[in-house]
Amino acid sequence: MAKPIIIDPGHGPHHTKAGMRGEDYDPGTGCTKEGTQYDEAKIVRAVVKSLIGKLAEADADIKAITTDECIGYVASGLIDNVVDDKTKSIALRQRVIDAAEYARDTCKTPPVFFLSVHVNANSNLPDAHGADIFYWNPQEATADWAFAENFMKNYLDYTLSFGGERYKTFIQGKRNLPDEVNYAVLRHALRQGIENSLLIELGFITNENDSAILCNEDDQKIIGEALALAVADALTQK
Repeated sequence: MAKPIIIDPGHGPHHTKAGMRGEDYDPGTGCTKEGTQYDEAKIVRAVVKSLIGKLAEADADIKAITTDECIGYVASGLIDNVVDDKTKSIALRQRVIDAAEYARDTCKTPPVFFLSVHVNANSNLPDAHGADIFYWNPQEATADWAFAENFMKNYLDYTLSFGGERYKTFIQGKRNLPDEVNYAVLRHALRQGIENSLLIELGFITNENDSAILCNEDDQKIIGEALALAVADALTQK
């Protein structure tokens, strides 16, 4: 039986699967390089595309489902999402609910893992760099901390292995150890009964070195492949 997991590429389309611009599209953070705009939403979707492709090679038993493909899905097949009154976009909790219901319906089993993928930014601290990992489960804090720590260690190892020395400052930030945070997507993943949920910030787009890697298509592929193997290892070691 397939093991469903949910991958949540941060920001991006909200109302419809095709909503990739205007009111239907949240770009997240971003930067401009040589006249080209790089949005967080597009960066993480390129990374997630690579992640899913590599994961299919690494473990055929894992069924990766993205929140993008589940927008508007409910068990009845009707579009009946909760819309945030302020942003007029699909509320974060509904993105998680839709994906969890889709996983249960299509795989006949609850999702076993949730990963939200983002890009960080801090214009006040241009030297801030590196990847961060977050979790939320007050009832199982120690176990979840260990799960997050192991996931991050594997991700860092794979990224260095694939990308080489130039990745050292990209991945090795001040907060490589897990932080427990009450983020909405993690909170609602827990409420959906998803056993392990993580949110990863891949790097700081406001840092010169980090952004050079985050905005490069070849590097996005490497990051996705490293994440895929970290996901496969995490589910195998559980």
